[in-house]
Amino acid sequence: MIYIKEVLPNPVGRDTEGEWIKIVNTGDNSIDMSGWKVYDASGKTFSFKQGYSIAPNKEATLTYQETRIVLNNSGDTLTLDRKSTRLNSSHIPLSRMPSSA
Repeated sequence: MIYIKEVLPNPVGRDTEGEWIKIVNTGDNSIDMSGWKVYDASGKTFSFKQGYSIAPNKEATLTYQETRIVLNNSGDTLTLDRKSTRLNSSHIPLSRMPSSA
Protein backbone atom coordinates (compact mmCIF):
# COMPACT_ATOMS: atom_id res chain seq x y z
CA MET A 1 0.00 0.00 0.00
CA ILE A 2 1.22 3.49 -0.82
CA TYR A 3 -0.08 6.65 0.79
CA ILE A 4 0.74 10.12 2.11
CA LYS A 5 2.17 9.48 5.56
CA GLU A 6 3.06 12.91 6.86
CA VAL A 7 3.49 16.55 5.85
CA LEU A 8 5.19 19.64 7.24
CA PRO A 9 3.07 22.55 5.96
CA ASN A 10 4.26 25.26 8.34
CA PRO A 11 8.00 25.03 9.10
CA VAL A 12 9.93 27.63 11.02
CA GLY A 13 11.19 30.19 8.52
CA ARG A 14 10.26 30.29 4.87
CA ASP A 15 7.76 27.67 3.72
CA THR A 16 9.64 27.19 0.46
CA GLU A 17 12.76 26.15 2.38
CA GLY A 18 11.25 23.71 4.84
CA GLU A 19 7.97 22.21 3.64
CA TRP A 20 7.86 18.52 2.74
CA ILE A 21 5.48 15.66 1.97
CA LYS A 22 6.29 12.05 2.95
CA ILE A 23 4.90 9.16 0.93
CA VAL A 24 5.31 5.64 2.29
CA ASN A 25 5.27 2.23 0.60
CA THR A 26 4.19 -0.39 3.18
CA GLY A 27 4.16 -3.20 0.63
CA ASP A 28 6.62 -5.99 -0.09
CA ASN A 29 7.49 -4.77 -3.60
CA SER A 30 8.89 -1.57 -5.08
CA ILE A 31 6.26 0.77 -6.47
CA ASP A 32 6.93 2.46 -9.81
CA MET A 33 5.62 5.99 -9.27
CA SER A 34 5.70 6.88 -12.98
CA GLY A 35 2.35 8.44 -13.78
CA TRP A 36 1.44 9.15 -10.14
CA LYS A 37 0.81 12.71 -9.02
CA VAL A 38 0.36 14.72 -5.83
CA TYR A 39 -1.87 17.78 -5.90
CA ASP A 40 -3.51 20.19 -3.49
CA ALA A 41 -7.00 21.69 -3.33
CA SER A 42 -6.06 24.58 -5.63
CA GLY A 43 -4.78 22.20 -8.31
CA LYS A 44 -1.03 22.72 -7.82
CA THR A 45 0.36 19.42 -9.11
CA PHE A 46 3.57 17.42 -8.89
CA SER A 47 3.99 14.48 -11.28
CA PHE A 48 6.55 11.78 -10.58
CA LYS A 49 9.14 11.34 -13.31
CA GLN A 50 9.45 8.17 -15.37
CA GLY A 51 11.46 5.57 -13.45
CA TYR A 52 10.93 7.04 -9.96
CA SER A 53 10.19 4.24 -7.51
CA ILE A 54 9.76 3.73 -3.78
CA ALA A 55 11.34 0.59 -2.32
CA PRO A 56 9.37 -1.83 -0.12
CA ASN A 57 8.76 -0.57 3.43
CA LYS A 58 10.45 2.76 2.64
CA GLU A 59 9.31 6.33 2.36
CA ALA A 60 10.09 9.20 0.03
CA THR A 61 10.33 12.79 1.25
CA LEU A 62 9.32 15.34 -1.36
CA THR A 63 10.46 18.90 -0.67
CA TYR A 64 9.08 22.13 -2.05
CA GLN A 65 12.15 22.32 -4.29
CA GLU A 66 10.94 19.11 -5.97
CA THR A 67 7.16 19.62 -5.99
CA ARG A 68 6.81 23.41 -6.17
CA ILE A 69 3.65 22.96 -4.08
CA VAL A 70 3.32 25.54 -1.29
CA LEU A 71 1.02 24.11 1.37
CA ASN A 72 -1.55 26.50 2.81
CA ASN A 73 -0.95 27.04 6.53
CA SER A 74 -4.63 27.81 7.12
CA GLY A 75 -5.75 24.45 5.72
CA ASP A 76 -5.35 22.42 2.54
CA THR A 77 -5.99 18.98 1.08
CA LEU A 78 -3.34 16.81 -0.56
CA THR A 79 -4.22 13.98 -2.91
CA LEU A 80 -2.02 11.18 -4.22
CA ASP A 81 -3.41 9.70 -7.45
CA ARG A 82 -2.21 7.03 -9.82
CA LYS A 83 -2.47 7.99 -13.47
CA SER A 84 -6.02 8.96 -14.38
CA THR A 85 -7.76 6.75 -11.84
CA ARG A 86 -8.55 7.36 -8.22
CA LEU A 87 -8.61 3.67 -7.33
CA ASN A 88 -5.36 4.15 -5.43
CA SER A 89 -5.78 7.68 -4.14
CA SER A 90 -4.86 9.02 -0.74
CA HIS A 91 -6.33 12.26 0.63
CA ILE A 92 -4.94 14.10 3.61
CA PRO A 93 -6.78 17.17 4.90
CA LEU A 94 -4.53 19.74 6.53
CA SER A 95 -6.10 21.77 9.30
CA ARG A 96 -4.72 25.09 10.39
CA MET A 97 -1.19 24.13 11.31
CA PRO A 98 0.94 25.76 13.99
CA SER A 99 4.55 26.54 13.19
CA SER A 100 6.97 23.66 13.80
CA ALA A 101 8.88 25.76 16.38
